[in-house]
Amino acid sequence: MSAQDRGAARLVREPIDVVRLESEVQDARVGAVATFVGVVRTESRADGVPLRALEYSAYEPMAASVLQQLAADAAQHADVYAIRIVHRLGTLHVGEASVAVVVGSAHRAAAFDACREAIERLKAEVPIFKREIWDDGGASWVDGI
Repeated sequence: MSAQDRGAARLVREPIDVVRLESEVQDARVGAVATFVGVVRTESRADGVPLRALEYSAYEPMAASVLQQLAADAAQHADVYAIRIVHRLGTLHVGEASVAVVVGSAHRAAAFDACREAIERLKAEVPIFKREIWDDGGASWVDGI
């Protein structure tokens, strides 16, 4: 696998295929695969109205560029064989995956560390916007994803 292929990221509108991502980081040198999947959870507003869905949006060229740079940075760590980062855009309902980070490494500590660093950087740096859609038709923007 070339250095460029080691770190890959993309924005998608279809469900995230975690099994495919895990297979993309496999190699005989990989002894650990760490996977993080962020899922839309059920919640209610302060007045008890339940969440219907989350809507993720972005200026895609910019968000994709920042996401790819984040993956490339993570792939530069000596112990990381490969990393895949996928973030979904569009309307997602409770139980659907919104983001996945998969890291293949020789050892578990490096895989866990790289996975956690990638999701934390994604939340802080990638310009993706989240709006909550409530059962009563109301909507509210969320600060940070």
